[in-house]
Amino acid sequence: MTVLLLTLALSPACLFARPVDGTVVAGFEPSAAYGGHWGADLAAPVGTPVRAAALGTVTFAGDVAGMLSVTVHHGG
Repeated sequence: MTVLLLTLALSPACLFARPVDGTVVAGFEPSAAYGGHWGADLAAPVGTPVRAAALGTVTFAGDVAGMLSVTVHHGG
């Protein structure tokens, strides 16, 4: 199972499209200034295509605190 941490921004259409078809395993639950969970984790099988909010470059793909994640840099 792969868990993806992505932030969606840009057009309103992007805000409602999931980056991958999968089950939400941890929702957006921030607490305090820097505490809590500031993203949404989605589970999908290895090799599942992932959609990004915009064109960009994958700058990281790997393990973060025991969870696999992907970071896409969109510039700016």
